[in-house]
Amino acid sequence: MYWENKSDLNNNLVSHAMSRNTFEKIHQYLHFHDNSKLNPCDKVYKVRPLLDHLNDKFYQFVEPMGSYFSLDKAMKSYYRHHGMKQFIRGKPICYGFEFWCLDRPDGFLIASKTLGSSVSKILSLKFIPVGSSIYIDNYFTSLPLMDALSNNGLFCVGTIRNNRTEKAPLQDVSKVVRGICCVAEDKKIGITLPKWLDNNQVNLVANLKAEVFDVGSCKQWKKSERNRVSVLQSNIVKLYNKQMGGVDLFDKLRGHYQIRIRSRKWYRPLFRFYLNENIVNLWILCCYIQRNISLRQIVTALLAAPNLEKKRVVHPKTKKQVPQVAQFDNRDHLVNKIETQRQCAVCGKCTKFVCIKCNVSLFPDTCFLPFHQ
Repeated sequence: MYWENKSDLNNNLVSHAMSRNTFEKIHQYLHFHDNSKLNPCDKVYKVRPLLDHLNDKFYQFVEPMGSYFSLDKAMKSYYRHHGMKQFIRGKPICYGFEFWCLDRPDGFLIASKTLGSSVSKILSLKFIPVGSSIYIDNYFTSLPLMDALSNNGLFCVGTIRNNRTEKAPLQDVSKVVRGICCVAEDKKIGITLPKWLDNNQVNLVANLKAEVFDVGSCKQWKKSERNRVSVLQSNIVKLYNKQMGGVDLFDKLRGHYQIRIRSRKWYRPLFRFYLNENIVNLWILCCYIQRNISLRQIVTALLAAPNLEKKRVVHPKTKKQVPQVAQFDNRDHLVNKIETQRQCAVCGKCTKFVCIKCNVSLFPDTCFLPFHQ
């Protein structure tokens, strides 16, 4: 569609940057790993060198960008058969590859990893500096994980499921005033489990200092009064809501200019996910230098790079080599119409008109004069 000749479908940025045949050839032979050295135990062996390279490069920006990180899942759609494909009911992308992403609150992706039982611990201990804070989803949150992060000098806050609290003495706050928070603490290992009542009971777990468990207030919608009212809220809940949305913001930015080409080969959607990841990270880094730049400007600048600004010159296969003396002498150059079509020597489109003297196909209205001048 990008290479259509119709004005309502053609995209000049794409068609001038690369021909359709060139794109299809690159897409056909695109590989990232030597097939003779594959690891059958690695489910993403085809793109493993690319994934490791990007994680190493983005790791260089960890310390300059602060000490708050969030860990959550992101999905890349894929509809064919593969052992790593996931199905999550009720999500915008139900079928596809699931990634666990380590992000900054501004959406900058530090590292990503495919689904695994120890993914939270691996990403946290490998990429996060000592003394940083990480905010995680309830999918992998557990008390042993909190203990492991505490032993390695990392602070952590996460929501936790009821069956993972290991029978901690948490009170039932479902029948009390909205906003009430009760806390259970294990002083021996320094882990605290607050339970806060919003529309439902929310279980959290943290290994932070005691000051963050002070009670504040927030505005919440009350249906019976049809208005926003002030509700008690622990500061740990406010801190979690503020720092946890990095991966969701990354998903939102990635979706603005997402590549939606379907493919039979399973590793190509992974490559497109990493390509979108690079574009989002590039835009966030540019915002530190120039705050008013938009993501659209970054995408346009990548397509219209200095070496791609000029329109591709079409060289027809039927073009005759005409001596310059005869081409530019301005004598006896007449137009004649032939029975078969040939490619124009200037624009490359098919035409039945030729120059009698040069024996070259040319459009008489648009290409005849530019060719002889």
